[in-house]
Amino acid sequence: MFDRFEITSGNLFYLRERIENDEWLIETNDVIEDVQGTSIYMEISTDAKSTTRTVFDTYQDDNLRFRRTHVPISLGNYPGEQLVSRSQAKRVLARFDQFSEVILDFNNVEDIGQPFADEIFRVFKNSHPDIEILVTRTNPDIDKMIEFVTKPAQTDPD
Repeated sequence: MFDRFEITSGNLFYLRERIENDEWLIETNDVIEDVQGTSIYMEISTDAKSTTRTVFDTYQDDNLRFRRTHVPISLGNYPGEQLVSRSQAKRVLARFDQFSEVILDFNNVEDIGQPFADEIFRVFKNSHPDIEILVTRTNPDIDKMIEFVTKPAQTDPD
């Protein structure tokens, strides 16, 4: 709904700008004061071309429930950890079954492990064939892992 949406809490800062289609999650240890609580800032341009209806139409199906979600994968891992396990993938997959389209954004993710990729792109996809999983902002290593877990198994000709 907003052109700019920010959340600041502790040493975390999240920003999403619709116009620039930009998103940031920044974690810093440069906290000047020990401030408790959360700050939220939302901005809507007075000359915005979008309406409430056009925004909701992007995310809703005919039954007036949200059908599409955008998931920044970088939010699924804790600082210093790699996305390698099935349990991490299951944490990311929480509530995916409530949507018909899921966009996985791999911005700022360098690599994923085979169990992580397998849980999302083979196991979950096979058990939820009606849910479309799209990926964005991957790199060659992530693309290679997704391709590896989704390619059909090769049978030995002997």
